[in-house]
Amino acid sequence: MKKKIAVLTSVVLTVSTVLMGCTASDVAEVASAVEEIAEQEMAAEEAQNADDQEKSMPEESAEAETDDGAAGYYKLVKMVEDGEESSMMAELAQVGVNMYMVLSEDGTGCYDFMGDQTKLAWDDKKIWDPEDDETEPSEYTYKDGQLSVTGDNGDGMDFVKLTDEEKDYYLENGSDVDIEKLLEENESLEWLFGDAQEEDNPIGYYKMTEYMENGEESEDLKMLMENGVYMYLVLNEDGTGCMDMLGDADEFTWNDKELKFEDTDPSEYTYEDDVITVTEDEKTWMKFERLSEEEEKYYIENGSDVDLEKLAG
Repeated sequence: MKKKIAVLTSVVLTVSTVLMGCTASDVAEVASAVEEIAEQEMAAEEAQNADDQEKSMPEESAEAETDDGAAGYYKLVKMVEDGEESSMMAELAQVGVNMYMVLSEDGTGCYDFMGDQTKLAWDDKKIWDPEDDETEPSEYTYKDGQLSVTGDNGDGMDFVKLTDEEKDYYLENGSDVDIEKLLEENESLEWLFGDAQEEDNPIGYYKMTEYMENGEESEDLKMLMENGVYMYLVLNEDGTGCMDMLGDADEFTWNDKELKFEDTDPSEYTYEDDVITVTEDEKTWMKFERLSEEEEKYYIENGSDVDLEKLAG
């Protein structure tokens, strides 16, 4: 605007000077020239303003072009559970232990926390567990790299997209955590990973202590157990395991709910207080108790094989 005023002032001064000693026709010509110059200046200013406005928007436009929508890699920044923000997740985030969420462009994805991945599926409005038909999908909102998943009673989770550096680190290292090292550096987290975690972890070695078949206790197995011959159950950290008796081991895979032997339907199990109960139906089940340190050492060294002749003698 200042430039416009300066230009018009210059024109007026020039006109004033020229008018002194000019004829009427000369004055008319000058007036016409002044009007033309003013119009040109106004048109030039409007063009400049439009150009300046365009230049002031590049960052916003570039962001819109590079934002590929909700698909991407995220970390949890806030969790509300039972109406209250989770102090546990906040404390873990402070020491670099994050819960991640991955949304792939094909509508699949996962939640990933401390090396444990849970599958998810998603569309432009909802996120759900593709392996759980009973739980309703959760709605979510997405804007500018922030995604909020809404649950019942005001519960929910807020995620933000990872930076390029965070994404590179996650793709290289995943979410797994060295718990022993973490506790050495952060003793205040002992309440999260101490005895409670060990008690809730079914990984380990067990022996059968009870077997019910069709509502009746197996007398044969009871007699063997009374003579120190057990069926052993082994749950490995990698999700494999076996039932092992008299040197014959049947392998299976397991998760937090089921054991799955090859060519058979999965068997449900429960774990509580170092006892695993494998259930076939209401009347048939097996109960296993965790081995003591001495029993575990013996089993690892000797296995389940038994000298039957010596036992019979």
